[in-house]
Amino acid sequence: MVGPGLGLGKRGDGPKLAGEDRRALLMSARVRRACRGSAEVLDRPRNPLPVDLPTLAGQGVGPDLGVATMSVDLTIALCLRDDERRLPVMAKAALEVAEALIREHAAHEWREPDTREEAWIAGSAADRVDPNLNYELLALDESSRDNTLSVLSILHSRHSQLRSFQTLTPGTAVMRGARLARGRVWLIVDAPFDPTHGLWATRQVFCGDQAAVVPGEVLALRRGVGQAALGWLDGGLVSAQREVERLLASHGERPAWSPPRDQALRSRARLFMRGRLAQLGFGQLDRG
Repeated sequence: MVGPGLGLGKRGDGPKLAGEDRRALLMSARVRRACRGSAEVLDRPRNPLPVDLPTLAGQGVGPDLGVATMSVDLTIALCLRDDERRLPVMAKAALEVAEALIREHAAHEWREPDTREEAWIAGSAADRVDPNLNYELLALDESSRDNTLSVLSILHSRHSQLRSFQTLTPGTAVMRGARLARGRVWLIVDAPFDPTHGLWATRQVFCGDQAAVVPGEVLALRRGVGQAALGWLDGGLVSAQREVERLLASHGERPAWSPPRDQALRSRARLFMRGRLAQLGFGQLDRG
């Protein structure tokens, strides 16, 4: 005897479902397949397909990294951990870089290859964006145990461009920054830095380079390159610099490069060790 909603099919087919039950079962199967597909994407370590650098530079690759749609030209990411004393110096240098870039761009001291001004003039009134550069500051705090968060609260009251993210797992600030940054160009630092080095690096990227590196001090790069290289990184600034160099080398490119301030043997050995820490599973120790 066949219960309600079931009919007899051919031998070996088993019972058939009525219309509503069949649709529900098919929908459940589709949901399960979609969930399996999502898990595969999230577990994928990095985009395995060969992608040309113009594509990387123009858009993100891999899974959705949570980048907001708001148009921002420059993101300066401050990677922090127990930095209550160093944070004001880092923030001051970051603001100097951003303001200098805005002044230079407004004075036409340099031009981007895609000429934002021409795109602004050619676009419709509804699609136009401000032709002047704008920026955001990201403060990425790796569970500081000192008064770093108190300093951040003071900076928040003074700088509307600041966005802060707290209680991050040690060694994940760069990765989280790559998933949260909204700028077309990024500048990543994890210690007090020379503003002239930060200005040089970001200017190089705005003017056409894929990335610019001052070893152990600053890393500037295009958003697409950053998402591809750093979205799954376990490590700090030097690990990020090495990862970007490897990605560009795989496409026959190299970042713009400037020597570090301190080239003493001890400093070079420290940079070498910082670059190896992530490979050894100690990325959280890669700190400036």
